Amino acid sequence: MHAVATDAPATVPALATSRPHVDTDAPAAANTEDGTRRITGEPGAPATTCDDRGAAAEARATASDHRRGVSRPRSAAEARANAIEERAAVRQQRSAAEARATASDERAAVGRQRSAAEARATANDERRGVGRRLSHADSPRHAGDAGGGSGAAARLTEKQLELLWHGRRFPDGALVTRQGVPVRVIYQGRRGRGPGPDFRGAVIAGPSAVPVRGDVELHVRSSDFRAHNHHRDAAYRNIVLHVVFNDDAAGDGGATPLPGGGSAPVIALAPWVAQRAGELEQWIARPLLWREPCHDAVMRLGSDGVAAVLEREGDRRFEARVALLRTAVRTSGLDQALYETLLEALGYGGNAPQMLALARLLPWRTLTEHGGGGDSMPALGGTRASPAAGIVAARDRPAAREQRFAALLLGSAGLLPSQRDHDGPVEPYVDWLEATFGRAGLPALPRDTWKLWGVRPENAAARRVAAAAALLAALAAPSALLAVNAATTVNEAIAPFTVRASGYWLDHHDLCAGACRMPPSFVGRSRALEILINAVLPAACAADDAAISTPARALFAKLPRPAVYGLTRFIEDALASEGVKAPVNARRAQGLLELQRNWCTKGGCGRCSLSETPSSPASTSDHLLNPGVPSLIPADA
Repeated sequence: MHAVATDAPATVPALATSRPHVDTDAPAAANTEDGTRRITGEPGAPATTCDDRGAAAEARATASDHRRGVSRPRSAAEARANAIEERAAVRQQRSAAEARATASDERAAVGRQRSAAEARATANDERRGVGRRLSHADSPRHAGDAGGGSGAAARLTEKQLELLWHGRRFPDGALVTRQGVPVRVIYQGRRGRGPGPDFRGAVIAGPSAVPVRGDVELHVRSSDFRAHNHHRDAAYRNIVLHVVFNDDAAGDGGATPLPGGGSAPVIALAPWVAQRAGELEQWIARPLLWREPCHDAVMRLGSDGVAAVLEREGDRRFEARVALLRTAVRTSGLDQALYETLLEALGYGGNAPQMLALARLLPWRTLTEHGGGGDSMPALGGTRASPAAGIVAARDRPAAREQRFAALLLGSAGLLPSQRDHDGPVEPYVDWLEATFGRAGLPALPRDTWKLWGVRPENAAARRVAAAAALLAALAAPSALLAVNAATTVNEAIAPFTVRASGYWLDHHDLCAGACRMPPSFVGRSRALEILINAVLPAACAADDAAISTPARALFAKLPRPAVYGLTRFIEDALASEGVKAPVNARRAQGLLELQRNWCTKGGCGRCSLSETPSSPASTSDHLLNPGVPSLIPADA
């Protein structure tokens, strides 16, 4: 910033007036007795006496008239001089104002630098879990935040609330609802990831000691629940406790209103903190009073012991899928059962149930009859010499089969533009799809069946259905995929599922949208592994043919995991918290999902297999809920 000259006058001078200049050295004029005008001071002029006051006054008036008369020729020059003086004064005023503005800007810049430095320091403190204590006495805007406490009170951030809640660092007696009901925490729940409550699956109890299971939401102010539109989000309908620092929404009554008409009690920590402001940092810095047993599972069981637990749980999950598919095979046949589970596995992005409904509305037999027919099912057992038998021959078919499959599947799904009241222009390929499905005369799912919003373009419903058409068109029959159990490498095992897009789908994600940049493959490596693990290998074991099921189970044990699941990341983080990691493959990743589903989300922390000790194993009969059949694809995988 440029410096401003400091030689400007301290005060702004008054503007010069335009009064004519009076020459005080000019001789005075007087009147003689004969009426002739003479200038006093001339030689021989009579002196004016005190008695002749009238004559003197008259002489002064005459002199004034004379001066006015002779000054007129000089008034223009004097006006110009006065204007110059006025402009100079204005410039001086402007210079002074600019100097004051520059000084103000410099002070503001220094203030911003200080604010940025303080913000960085505060962020560093919060990352350490300590945070800065803000005095309400120094911050009038937050006056009263302490819930009526006197004096300065520390104000918790939401991050600090999370630290207190997760580690159960709050002292006895701090958790009291608006009505004065004490609350006891049995299990604080697991941290939520992504949209939704802060802690999921918590278990609390009141004076009756009856456990209540649900979610917990944390806020600095109780009014934030409405401000964040949680009261309209169905993800928050299972809240059982709303923990806040300042309860500024007491007008809601005794509890926080939830979507669906329910309510959750509110616990405000401000009254307690107002009385114990000095203890705040000690609460946060004190050791954990509790943590999940999986944090020290590797220390107790060893890496091999943890791996054995995860593999045992993974096998349980896999066999549950096998049992489900075995029932489907007996009911509808191997091809239809595998066809249904393939479409369900392709329905990621929140459309797995819809894809299953599509497979049942348009069975495999109907699809092949209207789409060009399918070859007879090859003999099961798959030879080592040709693990892709029944697949390669189908890949040599013309692209017309894939297009016919796409028309029938997209039309039966109700995803064609005419079924969605789309009035915009469409490409010739889309017109062909409409005409082909119209000739088939097949039923369609209702238009509101699919999840069309909040989905990534590559996971859009229409693109997932087109991927199914491309995968199925390359098969003589779905059962041909069972030959992959003879694969000797991972790439060989997933090759039939890594389908590449072509034509229209190279740059489109929907039939009612314009072109956009898209990945070249319908199905990538990670999703191909998911399909293999959750659909094809369980179906191979469900065929009750040892020649197929034995190598299928062996392949399941060797596969790498597709990805790190968001649902189970907290378990993996806990297992690695002591610095020792247990390797995770596909089988163990399925075990993590099984633990998360049957224990972590059911308030069973401390009773799962990772909580046992070598001398006293946990009882598997203590399940909180019948595991049943796990969902095919993790919701946020």
